Amino acid sequence: MHQTSYSSETRMKEVAECCFQQLFGEIVRSMLERYPWQAEDAGGKANDAASASDEAEAAHREAIIIKLEAMGYDVGCRFAERAAKDRPRMLEPLDVIKFVCKDFWITIFKKQIDKLQTNHRGVFVVQDFHFRWLAGISAASEQQTKEMALLFLVFPCGVIRGALAKLGLTAIVNADVPDVRALPGWVTSTTKSTGQKPLRGSTDRYPI
Repeated sequence: MHQTSYSSETRMKEVAECCFQQLFGEIVRSMLERYPWQAEDAGGKANDAASASDEAEAAHREAIIIKLEAMGYDVGCRFAERAAKDRPRMLEPLDVIKFVCKDFWITIFKKQIDKLQTNHRGVFVVQDFHFRWLAGISAASEQQTKEMALLFLVFPCGVIRGALAKLGLTAIVNADVPDVRALPGWVTSTTKSTGQKPLRGSTDRYPI
């Protein structure tokens, strides 16, 4: 009887999507709890207190964004290396973008993108009409829902930027939700290429 064995590198471990979404939500919520933004009023004027509170809230949000984006960047690097290990090295930025929008997107988001546009000057606009990671996002108002959705999009933006960097393309990645009433659909990601990183050696398959 012939038995086929698979190494740990061959098998890709997966979890149910609902479990990941629960974990993802808890990560963001834990970040919100870890970096409290409420400023204490030291007895100054109301305007000064409001200004201090606004500055503290901005600093709080920036701290969360930096942490979430860095986590996503690390995940994107790891998944891109796994997804592209058997492919020839991609030298053109457009080839890298196409790979991320199709193969990589399917690996991470379980579908390929719905629309890709470019101005042929290094700016690519990616649209996903059913972005599953935003399923269940809601708040008291549309504005609060959009702010929460944009916060939840920081991590996947980091994932995309990390994947591009691993494949040799340095870029700035931003996301937007044109219509929160259509969630989890219609998410727009704008990727601006800032140049390809030089190869470090002929033996490097994917420059870092």
